[in-house]
Amino acid sequence: MVNTPQPGAVHASLPTLLHLLLAVAGALLLWMSSPWGVGVSPDSAEYIAAARRLTGPADLFNLPTQWAPGYPVLLALAYLFGDDIFATTRLLQCVLLAANIGSGIALLRHVMGRDGLLPVSGGLVLLVSATLWQVNFYA
Repeated sequence: MVNTPQPGAVHASLPTLLHLLLAVAGALLLWMSSPWGVGVSPDSAEYIAAARRLTGPADLFNLPTQWAPGYPVLLALAYLFGDDIFATTRLLQCVLLAANIGSGIALLRHVMGRDGLLPVSGGLVLLVSATLWQVNFYA
């Protein structure tokens, strides 16, 4: 007996492929639109300084208390895989943008159902969101 694919099986994987493409497109667009690296704001300068302190002979108690500690720890972990913290941060920001778009789409798929245009249009809204782009352009 030959297993033939169900007609709905191919259709059900098409939205998933579209959602993955939107997330990857966001990461690629961010990578191409920031050839000189990430921007540095006063907050991101503190995050990078905290990440550098964590990669040296420091501990978790050296983190600044006015900012969330998770991002400097993530930057420090990413810095362990590269020589330049700014290039590593650029790659990390691309991954985080794709994760933001992907998690937004996953949330819409969970609430509204797997099929339909709403998760795709929600992913497009996230892809062109000025606030999301501004946050991801900085370290």
